[in-house]
Amino acid sequence: VSTAAETYEADVVIVGAGAAGTMAALTAVEQGLNVVVLEKTGKVGGTSVCSTGFAAVGSDLQKEAGNTRNIDETFTYLMNYCLWRADASVVYNVLQNSADTVNTIQGYWAQTDNPGVTKVSAPRWAHDTGKGTAKFDVLYDNFLEPAGVNVMLETTAHTLLMDGEAVTGVVATRQDGAEVTVNAQAVLVCTGGFGGNKEMLEEYFGHSHFYLNGLSSNVGDGLNMCLEAGAILSDEVEPHLAEFCSSEKLDFYAGYMKFINQAGFLALDPSGERFVNEEFFVTEALAKGASALRRAGYAYIIFTEQDLNNMVEKGLWGILSEETIASLNYRARIVVPSYYTLRDELDAALAAGEAWTADTLEGLGEAIGLDAATYNASIEDYLTVLGTGEDPLFGKRTDMMPSLSEGPYYAVRVVSAIDGTYNGIRVNKHMQAIGQDYQPISGLYVAGQDSGGFFSYPYYEGEGWTQGYAWTSGRIAGKAIAGQVK
Repeated sequence: VSTAAETYEADVVIVGAGAAGTMAALTAVEQGLNVVVLEKTGKVGGTSVCSTGFAAVGSDLQKEAGNTRNIDETFTYLMNYCLWRADASVVYNVLQNSADTVNTIQGYWAQTDNPGVTKVSAPRWAHDTGKGTAKFDVLYDNFLEPAGVNVMLETTAHTLLMDGEAVTGVVATRQDGAEVTVNAQAVLVCTGGFGGNKEMLEEYFGHSHFYLNGLSSNVGDGLNMCLEAGAILSDEVEPHLAEFCSSEKLDFYAGYMKFINQAGFLALDPSGERFVNEEFFVTEALAKGASALRRAGYAYIIFTEQDLNNMVEKGLWGILSEETIASLNYRARIVVPSYYTLRDELDAALAAGEAWTADTLEGLGEAIGLDAATYNASIEDYLTVLGTGEDPLFGKRTDMMPSLSEGPYYAVRVVSAIDGTYNGIRVNKHMQAIGQDYQPISGLYVAGQDSGGFFSYPYYEGEGWTQGYAWTSGRIAGKAIAGQVK
């Protein structure tokens, strides 16, 4: 273990090399600033390498695709969607800067062998880039490092330096144990939230019954540093829910079991009661389906042996009609010819005590261990729904009511999958961290999922908003820092 100590001087030190940190670094370099980037892992990109794209409004690519959405209508949609719980000034400024962000980053990618954006959604906001680190590597290899940016990988920032109430730098520790101090006129924190920290999940959300589809290295370092420096949290620190389901013990994401909530099967909460219109897992996957599953804590998805056989052979085509699938606008990866590994996945769940089977529905409840009166009443009510085609309490559509008339039966326990957390430190529209007096903390900026104000709960129904916010908030922070330093 090294006992060495290193000190660096910079205009700005950026903690985190994901989308927000990378975009901020590019912007700062454009303004001629001396930049240091600290990244705790061994590669750049952060959670953004898991993303397939990002949202923006009015980019050149969207205009070329015939997308006529504008800032004002998008602002109204987002604010009305979240009942005005988001920070209007932050939301509007992000939307105003989103096109410039896309045009700028695509301009960099166009100078490399990476295509950057490969597809634009004409009716919506998404810009598809595909997953992976390559889209980040080319930015560091071709632009940031040649411009003199000092990128320190495997270096974990843990303390903000203070001069009175102003932030003046960062102290970090390299993987070899060496202490690194960076003195700077401004610090930008963008470490990606705390999805990998079970203790923080329990502290902020009351439990940690989630499957993390993002990076386990995102453990709240940046958020905690900012809190220690006097920053305050936004109103709604939340998990970033995914539309699919998973397990706490098994990796459903490696196969097809993550889609088991997409077919309309009966879902019961931990007490054995029905708790949601199951079609919402598809039709309004984030606003209603994923949110209901989070509230329940976990759920039991119930289906038959015939359902299992049909999915193994035909995927969702074995459960739902062609007309239903077309009407629901499923993602392409869900509607595939066969869920050929599903039986193996179910066997693994049975062995792990995360699934149960029985010849009768009554026996299934006993196998799970649910309260008999509650469970049997739920089953009786749902069989009436299937028999009549009418769902007076939840209003479920009849073409998403797979039969439960013949066993054997299965139940699989599923939990919410999350990509991480969003919202964190309260910021103003320039991404300056806000302190106890509701005034900006001098020298401290926060972007990406460490910062709060753009989102509320539930997550906006639509693709790419967390990544769009990450890239654009980094751009905004970079511009604001350049204005401060100069």
